[in-house]
Amino acid sequence: SLGLLKSTDVKENDKILVKPSIIEPAYGYQAVTTNPKLVDEIISYLKDKRIRDIIVAEQSMPKENTVDAAEKCGILDVCEKHNVPFIDLGKTDYVKKSFNGFDFKIAKPALDRKVINVPVMKTNSQIGISGAVENMVRVVDEDTQKRMFADDIENKMPLLIKALPKFLSVGDATIGMHGQGPTILGEPAFLNMIFLSNDPVALDTVFTEVGMLVKPNYIKNAAEVGAGNDNIQNIEIVGEDIRALRFHLKPADRNVSAHPNIKFIDGKANPYIFNSALKITARLVGILGEEINLAIGTLLTEEMVKGKKRLVAYGNEAIVALKNLGIKPLAEIQEGTDNLEKVMLLKSILENPDKKKVTVGDKIKSKVAKFGVKIDK
Repeated sequence: SLGLLKSTDVKENDKILVKPSIIEPAYGYQAVTTNPKLVDEIISYLKDKRIRDIIVAEQSMPKENTVDAAEKCGILDVCEKHNVPFIDLGKTDYVKKSFNGFDFKIAKPALDRKVINVPVMKTNSQIGISGAVENMVRVVDEDTQKRMFADDIENKMPLLIKALPKFLSVGDATIGMHGQGPTILGEPAFLNMIFLSNDPVALDTVFTEVGMLVKPNYIKNAAEVGAGNDNIQNIEIVGEDIRALRFHLKPADRNVSAHPNIKFIDGKANPYIFNSALKITARLVGILGEEINLAIGTLLTEEMVKGKKRLVAYGNEAIVALKNLGIKPLAEIQEGTDNLEKVMLLKSILENPDKKKVTVGDKIKSKVAKFGVKIDK
């Protein structure tokens, strides 16, 4: 496949950073993380080209342990096999780069080395798809990621691509994911495909065509700022006929949480809040109750929450956003609240359809429950 590209732009004395997707701990067959076999083959290819200065580097979603996640998916084993260092980008030095008035703090290795970007091609319930463009978001620090989401991630991702040096993308659809991606809520798609391009926007565009998905806004925005080509008619496609590859992937629903009776109202929540909300709702699976609407993120609008009953603000950003809209939710759950307290508070709301607000008594019960668990341990 690499031989079909007009240029891979890798030479013997180059320093290479292989950037897989390892957003959270998951087994390789779950399609959440880059297939370790593909990373293995890329490193072997580079060594065959007599390239010796290779690192594999990634940064998981905030509050996840990157090394543990790399170990679970098998990529750490691949690095040890080839004697290639694995680097947590969250623990490296960062360099400030600005584009169109937005400041990015970019991991220094991503600027000092030629990057081979190896995303998993997945549906994404927040932005449509996770692909070549989205996978590069995690080369910036956690604070920059939060600001990108707060300012609308679909506008800021294209600016990041413009701020970064050119890179090669190898889109991993050996398994691929559809449904409620990009986390373990999604379903493996078993696509048996690889997409390669020096243009990440073109790569993501072709994936949406193959998957028969609606083109995400960030792809359109990227084309408008000159970050890549989104016109399928003007993208040269070699290797396979795209018409023969089309496969109807299930799109992700923005409102779905891990619990059938808890719906998200997503105002482009940052990765920490989004992942935290998924995990909290997953802990309530099996408990029946009345529907809850969980508001997350900064970019909540009056239209998004209009007519929504039993509204809960989850995270500081959502609390502020609803206050600015003059809307008082049934409950507010701050980020600093202990996870077990969050679970108990949502459980009390879920099980009580007549609940008008969370009382001091509810909060005391949730704290007592947490204290009881600590004693039991």
